[in-house]
Amino acid sequence: MDKFRKQVNHLIENEKINPAKILFGKDEKGQDACVFFDTNYLYIKTESTFEKVLREQGISTKFISGAPEGALLIQTPELTLSLHEIHEGRVYDFTQTLDPKSIYKASYNATEPLQNSVLTNPEHAELIDQLRYELQTGQISQHDYDSLNPVLPKAGK
Repeated sequence: MDKFRKQVNHLIENEKINPAKILFGKDEKGQDACVFFDTNYLYIKTESTFEKVLREQGISTKFISGAPEGALLIQTPELTLSLHEIHEGRVYDFTQTLDPKSIYKASYNATEPLQNSVLTNPEHAELIDQLRYELQTGQISQHDYDSLNPVLPKAGK
């Protein structure tokens, strides 16, 4: 176990912190950094500093890439941290737990008017994305996808 990891483990034991998720990487200065959180606080530990931020203060995260060599951007009212070269921890799970975002991203607002009224309804966009996700993960068949998708024409209906 390297020196920095031992420092983090010692800090967690001394402060009696029970981290839900933890990431190890490097900050924008190239120093070893660790980010973790529990139910009330976000903790940022680098080789030279230790920050503790209330989760209620509005923390925003931006997932850039997953480990190995992952990257993450964390913004709080007091500080901004760009964590890169993440070699341990699940970056996407960390961001979704700390700052949940919808996984359905399609938007059909740019569809030309009167082309197909179904596409202009944003509720259908979420339904179509959910159906596509379920098809890709094997939860529904191609036949079910075609039947449930409101955009695809249904012969004989």
